[in-house]
Amino acid sequence: IALFALAGAGGALAAPFAGRLGDRGHVRAGTAAALILAIGAFLLAGWAAAAQALIVLAVAAVILDAATQLNQVLGQRVLFSIAPEARGRINAVYMTVVFLGGALGSVLATVSFAHGGWTATASVGALLVGGAFMLFLTEHRTAAA
Repeated sequence: IALFALAGAGGALAAPFAGRLGDRGHVRAGTAAALILAIGAFLLAGWAAAAQALIVLAVAAVILDAATQLNQVLGQRVLFSIAPEARGRINAVYMTVVFLGGALGSVLATVSFAHGGWTATASVGALLVGGAFMLFLTEHRTAAA
């Protein structure tokens, strides 16, 4: 259990890195990296569960947490640059969507785990992030931040 408590370290380490990345104008590259890392983390987690490799599963959790934090920091940076005077409202809508996505993810994880175990759950996560990455690739504008 203590090993998985360290998974939160990934996000704590990624946040300042994401801020520096955004400050240097690399929002799009950072977002792409975050999505690719998240897909890789889900695939690694699926393999680790099948191989019963608990330490590898913990590493996948750290990577997923870092990727999520990286994406969130960069996403908020872009959103807040749209209309600085509306940051509170923009953040409220953003966080509502994040929590709704988390709730939907919890439902999908429960169903996939019941029908196919952890490997199926990790596969669903990888597919969802893969879909987000494909959508990301269709966006050709550069970030304003």
